[in-house]
Parts: sequence; C-alpha cells; structure tokens
Amino acid sequence: GEPDLGLGLVADVPRGAYGLFEFGVRASSTLRDALDRLGRTMALFNRVARLEWSVAHRSARVEMTVPGRAAALGRHANEFFLALLVASARGLIERDFVVTRVWFAHAPPRSRAALHRVLACEAIEFGASTNGFEFDVAWLDEPLLEADVALRHAIDAHARTLVVATEPALVFELRRTLRSLERLDDAALRPVARRLGHSPRSLQRHLQQQSTTFRDVVDEVRAERLRALEAEGRHARAS
Repeated sequence: GEPDLGLGLVADVPRGAYGLFEFGVRASSTLRDALDRLGRTMALFNRVARLEWSVAHRSARVEMTVPGRAAALGRHANEFFLALLVASARGLIERDFVVTRVWFAHAPPRSRAALHRVLACEAIEFGASTNGFEFDVAWLDEPLLEADVALRHAIDAHARTLVVATEPALVFELRRTLRSLERLDDAALRPVARRLGHSPRSLQRHLQQQSTTFRDVVDEVRAERLRALEAEGRHARAS
C-alpha cells in the first residue's frame, strides 16, 4: 500500500548492509574508481541486474539493466536501486553530489513528487530502455571520504574469488524459475524462455555460452528436488 516503497526503503538501509561489496566501494579513491569497482563486484550484490557506466562529452552516465526484462527489476526495485546509488554517492563525497537527469524503464507513477525530492532532480523520464542517471563528468575525479588503499586491496583479493565462484545471472534466473514450477515435467523450453524474456533459440544460445543446456539445468533441479525428498523421508523415519 506504500506508493513510494522503493524510495522509502533507502533511508532505512544501515551502513554495512551489503558487507564486503559495500566496503570495497566505500574504500575507493575516487567516484570513478568506485563505479569501476561497483561494476566488477556487482555479482556479490545482485546476480540479475547489470551495471555499466560511460562518458559522453561532459556527462557521465550510470545505467542498470536486467537482460530479457524490459522493465528491469520493476518500479519499486528500480527506484530503490538508483536512489540508493545516488544517496551513497552523496554520502561518500564531501561536496553535494548533483545528478542532472534520471530515467527509468518502468511506466511513470501517479505522483513524481517523492522522486524529485529524494533524487533532487527535476529531469526524470520513464519508459526508457534502461534505468540510469547522468551527472557532470568532473564528479568522476572527486575523492571519496572513506578512501583506504590497504583495505581496498584486501577486499579486492577476496572479492575476486567470490565473483569467480558465482553462477551466471541467466543460469541463476533459470534455476529460480524452474524451482517455482510445481511439476518439472511441465518445464517446456518455450514457456520458460518466455518467462525469462528470451526466445527459445536465444535462451539455448546463452546457455551454451555458459557450457550448459536447458535440459541439463532441468535435470539438475530435478535431482535437487529428489535429494530434498530423500532427506525429508530420512527425517520422517528418524522422527
């Protein structure tokens, strides 16, 4: 029932809520370094969304997408994600960080008042192909208040091992979709691909790039269910 749920949650996120991921970004030397680190370690925070940043003329752009989903994470999560990034930048820079334009992939809400207040930006657009915000390129070289070279190196070394070990986002999403099905016998390629925002051919191609197939993932989830059932049976007999 809260119309601006995503925006309201940002103020309730405590320092350190994202652990290693967060402190690695906080320890960055400049905003540019923080954005690079954010993109590299994104899998520690969100295994579905992708974050990229770029520079064009005198503006820097930060953009978030979810492959196969036109509306990305949905209105509340999109707004939470961007508002959290903007609020974090403001907290890590001594001067008041200013965004000049913000855009969202979802449809416009009934009221934009909360967005204008939280983001402190008048230029807000909706129905875009990505979620993102823009700011003057000069901010990229702004030093961060919590920069710590030694801490950064220690976190980076550990983060690299975690990122390598994470499952690719599409495979993660496919597993989650299959686990939501009541019967895996109903796991046909076409409807599952549609739920993931892909054509059957596109899904198979992306899975092949990850050295797996749709049938392989279905069989793995089926084996996972069997193991869970067997464990439940052993527990029931022991009781």
